[in-house]
Amino acid sequence: MRKVFVVALSVLIVFSLGLFLFGSAPKPEPGKEELTIAYAPGIEDPFMRMIEKGARKKAGELGVKLIVSEYPKSWGPEVQVPILEAMMARGGIDLLMAVPTSVDALIAPLKKVYDSGVEIITCDTFIGNGDYSKKSEYSFPLAYIGTDNELGGEKVAEHLAKMLGEKGKVYVNTTNPDVSSVMGRVTGFKRGIAKYPNMEVVGVDYNLDVQQKAQEQTLAALQKNPDIVGVFGTNLFSA
Repeated sequence: MRKVFVVALSVLIVFSLGLFLFGSAPKPEPGKEELTIAYAPGIEDPFMRMIEKGARKKAGELGVKLIVSEYPKSWGPEVQVPILEAMMARGGIDLLMAVPTSVDALIAPLKKVYDSGVEIITCDTFIGNGDYSKKSEYSFPLAYIGTDNELGGEKVAEHLAKMLGEKGKVYVNTTNPDVSSVMGRVTGFKRGIAKYPNMEVVGVDYNLDVQQKAQEQTLAALQKNPDIVGVFGTNLFSA
């Protein structure tokens, strides 16, 4: 039986809000106003829950109040934005940690939050091109906390190439065409595979964070190209 190697990129973000935001800030003294941070995840999955767990731990150490929005049941601005707006309507939030579900569609909603006086950090994914240091329509967040996804994709390609003897056809199953993290992983993977003349990326499919769709797409890809020897699943649902 033909052996197909499957690799998945698991991106782990370790939050150290104390070091980044409050490195020299002591816990609020009695009588002083408590800082309130809000977290807006992108979807209900174990990775987003892990971010919350890390944030809660650090918030407890620093004496900071953390509130968390409802977890979207599916990925996309049409689901995330109403949840985000409902949370921000409560008021009293000093900083928002958000996982943007689109590089473009979340610019305006997050800018509205920023204009209301709330500072913003994007986590795991970014808006625009992620370079907030240059004045632009998306340069208002304080920072992006995440990983170099293009480098991650390139490293996956290199590892998969070694597993396959640097030859053969490979396929990519990913999630959304407008999300920075997975876009970067696909770009990096293609760049990495291009280093090997006897390897070829025969297809990239977008499952929109639906596991069943990922299964169907991958089976179709294997039927179309039965000599595929490697599959790269870019995230939890793809893998």
